[in-house]
Formats: sequence, structure tokens, C-alpha cells
Amino acid sequence: MTNASVLISPRRRLGFAPPGNRRAPLTRAQILFLAFAFYMAVPLLDVPLLGISLSAPILMLVAIEVAAVATRADFARYQGWLWLAGWFWIGCAASLPANYLMRGREVTPSDVHELVRWAYWMTAFAVSIFFCANPEFRVRVGKALAAGVTLLAGLRVVEAVAFGFWGHEESYFMSPNAYGWEFTTFAPFAVALPAALRNARRRWALAALGMVLLAWVLSGSRGSWVALSVGLCIFLVLCLASPRALPRYLGALAGGLLPVCALFWLIGERLSGPVGERVR
Repeated sequence: MTNASVLISPRRRLGFAPPGNRRAPLTRAQILFLAFAFYMAVPLLDVPLLGISLSAPILMLVAIEVAAVATRADFARYQGWLWLAGWFWIGCAASLPANYLMRGREVTPSDVHELVRWAYWMTAFAVSIFFCANPEFRVRVGKALAAGVTLLAGLRVVEAVAFGFWGHEESYFMSPNAYGWEFTTFAPFAVALPAALRNARRRWALAALGMVLLAWVLSGSRGSWVALSVGLCIFLVLCLASPRALPRYLGALAGGLLPVCALFWLIGERLSGPVGERVR
């Protein structure tokens, strides 16, 4: 891979930088992709007048940067995955005329909208391949996702404290099920972050994890409770394959649960009713 790759800035070597070396500055494409990853965990804003997610124009800019800067060798390296994304979307597109011709089902605007959505996600999949192939930058992406879900958790806690939305019935920034989806998808990054940090940064990450877990409970989404609980169990089972890493991850998870338990003890009366109803 050449220095022109969107994965690596001109002075960066592939992989982790040697200890003691300053990190090379991020490229414009990398900054845009980090913004895209962060927004995916906090999808609160839309493009004015157009009514589309803010992630769409960010992803378009990232895709333009990739197409302009990536070399033929970069595309050749990942061509198998790129073909997979392309053929997947072609299969989705082919289903529309097939349903029309074979079943007499009319193509509606909602079908076309769904096809555009799949094009968006396949573009995100293809673009992510270029960036996440770099181990060092992949760590940055994980931190961006952890920061995003922490901000979202903070907003959910603010809802509960400021507006009294402790249960599943009411919410301000997002719907309860949307909260549950976001926490299920991105909370594991907040779980892994404390184990990767040290000293004061680790303490801040533990506090953030506690807030994420509290907001996850406040979401009241039973599907999210089950999915994330199963995911955390699988995560810990995978950690058993690395006995040296397991204590760090167990410590991180326990450290995140402590403030949640403390808050349950302090404000248990407010939480027991709404959360208990969802459990039952």
C-alpha cells in the first residue's frame, strides 16, 4: 500500500506506531470517517430542508475522498469485499423488477427508498473496509464510537433528571426503541474502552461506562436488554481465550456496574416502577 492511501497519512507506517513516537496527523479522509463513526452513535440531527440523516453527506464526502486518493492497489487488495457489497446491492435492486414481473407487485416509492437505504449501507460497508484495515486507525474508530454512545447516554440521563422521563413510555431526543438499538449496537465499545486505557483516562472511561449502562437500563427496551446481555456474555467468553486480557475486561465491566448499582440504590424508587413494569 502506498503513502497515498486514505488509510495512512504521509508519515505514518501501517499498524501501531512504535512507543515514544508521535502520531502522524490524521488525513482529511480519516477525520471525516471519524466524524461519520461518531455520528452513527448519536444520530440526532438531520440535514435542514432535505430531511435526510447528517451521516449521508458525511459518508458521501468520505466516499469521494476514497475514490480520489485510493490507488489501484488499494482497490485490488479489497476487491473481494467490494464485489460482495456491489453484488448484494444488485441483488436487492433486481428483486424489484422480479417482484413486478413474477408476482404482479407494483413498485412503490417506499421500495425505491429502501433500495437507496441499502445503497447507503453498502457504501458504508465498502468505505469502512479501507479505513478499518489499519489496526491503529481502527482503535481510533472504536474510541469515536465509544465517545458517541457516551454522549447519547448522557442525553438519556438528562432526559430522566430534567424531564422526569424515567420509563419506557416517554422520551425527548429519540424514541425508546431507538435508544435501545443504539445502546445495543455501540455500548460494547464503551465496555472495551476502560480495559485499553490507564490511570486517569481509565477512571473517566469507567465513569462513562457506568452512565452508558444506566442509560441502557433507562431505555426500557426489553429487546435491547436481552441482546446486550447476551452480547456481553459472548464478549466475556471470547475474552477467556486471552487469560491475560480477561481480568482487565472483568475489572472494566465491574467498575462500570458499580456506579449503576449506586444510582439504583439512591434513586431506586423512581426506577423500580418504570423498569419493573418492563421486566414484568
